[in-house]
Amino acid sequence: MTSRTTTGSAERWLVLLSVCLAAMTMPLTFTGPAVALSRIAADLGGSPIELNWVTNAFMLTFGATLM
Repeated sequence: MTSRTTTGSAERWLVLLSVCLAAMTMPLTFTGPAVALSRIAADLGGSPIELNWVTNAFMLTFGATLM
């Protein structure tokens, strides 16, 4: 019975580690496009409306990946 408890404890720590890692990286995924947007506008000459499409495409792709 102790081996089952040990396995359950290890799984709990793994789940906790995964959740903490996701919570730490989530804000970083949203700052990336915000930083890159000005460079995209400078290189491609995009208007604010076109840059809005870039932001929306990123959010839709990110949301679909999370699902």
